Amino acid sequence: MAPQQKYAVEAKDAFAALGEFTKQMMTLSTGAIVLMASFSDKFGGHAVHRTWVKFSIIAFVICTISSLSSMFVAVLATYGYNRQVNRRLDNIHSLVTAIAAFGLFAGLVGLCVFVCVNI
Repeated sequence: MAPQQKYAVEAKDAFAALGEFTKQMMTLSTGAIVLMASFSDKFGGHAVHRTWVKFSIIAFVICTISSLSSMFVAVLATYGYNRQVNRRLDNIHSLVTAIAAFGLFAGLVGLCVFVCVNI
C-alpha cells in the first residue's frame, strides 16, 4: 500500500473514532440536560447554590451544540474538497471537539460541586 493510501485509511479511521467519541459526548450531555431539567423542581427551597445547576446546564448545552458542529464539520471533511480546505476543516473539527469535551467536563464538575455542597 502506498504511503498516501495508508494515510487516507488512517485519517478515515481517526475520523470514525472521533465521530464515535463526539456522539457519546452529545448523548451524555443531552441526557444530563434532560435529567436536570426534569428533577430541578424537586430540589426544593433547601438546596443551596442552585447556580451550579444553571452553570452545568449551560456547559452541557455548549457541549451538545459543539458536538453537533463537530459532526457537521466531519461530514464536510469527508467529502474532501482540496488539501487547504481539508486542513482548515481538520483544525476547525479539532477545536470544536475540544470545546465539546471542555463543556462536558465543566458540566460534570458543576454537578459534582452542587452535589457536594448540598450533602
